[in-house]
Amino acid sequence: MNPDGGVLSNSHCGDPSGLMVIGVVKQLRGECGARQVPGAKIGVAQQQGFAVHGIGSTLVMAVD
Repeated sequence: MNPDGGVLSNSHCGDPSGLMVIGVVKQLRGECGARQVPGAKIGVAQQQGFAVHGIGSTLVMAVD
């Protein structure tokens, strides 16, 4: 689930820009205002890009 609109609002699905990571960090910090997921403790950012080269990554983040 992406409460900020996902790639339709802030990135291109073929561009591993790191913008998804920023959104997850802001959720975990409680900085998302009306879009805030109550009690967010774990976040996952997955990106893929450069389809010809097959680059992909998954980042799991958590707060204590």
